[in-house]
Amino acid sequence: MIGSLRTMMRDVVTSGRGKALAGYGNVHGKTGTAQVDDGTRAHGWFTGYRDDIAFATLVVDGSTSTTAVAVTGTFLGAISR
Repeated sequence: MIGSLRTMMRDVVTSGRGKALAGYGNVHGKTGTAQVDDGTRAHGWFTGYRDDIAFATLVVDGSTSTTAVAVTGTFLGAISR
C-alpha cells in the first residue's frame, strides 16, 4: 500500500501538476487547493518529500497550486547548494 502511495506521489512530479520540480531530484508530492469563504478564493499548496526532507508549502490566496510548486522549487534549489 505504501508503495502505491509513493508511486502516485512521484507521478505528480514526473507527469502531473508538480512537473516543474522534476529537475530537483527524487521529489514526491501532492498538489492542491483549499477554497476559502464563499469559494471564490483559494489557497494553493504543495506537500511532499525528497530523500529525508519533508516539506509543505502554502500560498495564501494563490488560487492554484502553481505558485506553491514554484516556491517549493526555490526551497529545494536553495538546500541543494
